[in-house]
Amino acid sequence: MKRFSLTTLSILISIIGLTPEGAMAEIDGLLNVESTNPSILRVTPTDSAGVMKVEFVGPGQAFLNVSADLKFIDGSIHPVNQQFGFDIFDPSQEPDHFGLQILGIEHADAPGAVRPTDLAGHALADTETSSADNATGAA
Repeated sequence: MKRFSLTTLSILISIIGLTPEGAMAEIDGLLNVESTNPSILRVTPTDSAGVMKVEFVGPGQAFLNVSADLKFIDGSIHPVNQQFGFDIFDPSQEPDHFGLQILGIEHADAPGAVRPTDLAGHALADTETSSADNATGAA
């Protein structure tokens, strides 16, 4: 579950298909992304394929339901349904809270595995780190 303060108005997310080994998989057909509670999370597509704007509109917990068919390198099609949880809090009701920063990422080097990236999408070297929001949202 990702935790964000209502002081964060919105985030941009990118939905990518992955095989069990972490290799990229093509999204075959329609990508469906829906909020389980639009009074907490509102999701809208952008002009970029697979990129969605997620707005935080009220406190509480909600999920993004993501579904699509993934096409693996061997041409096989795999339907995938996944949920991503969000906990949105009102800072006026919780003025003292903790944030969480990611200081490093350890990954497996599977063939075709997706390399970790920073928030701008640049690949990180093994010694680099990435951080999540701390005061406005925690991973």
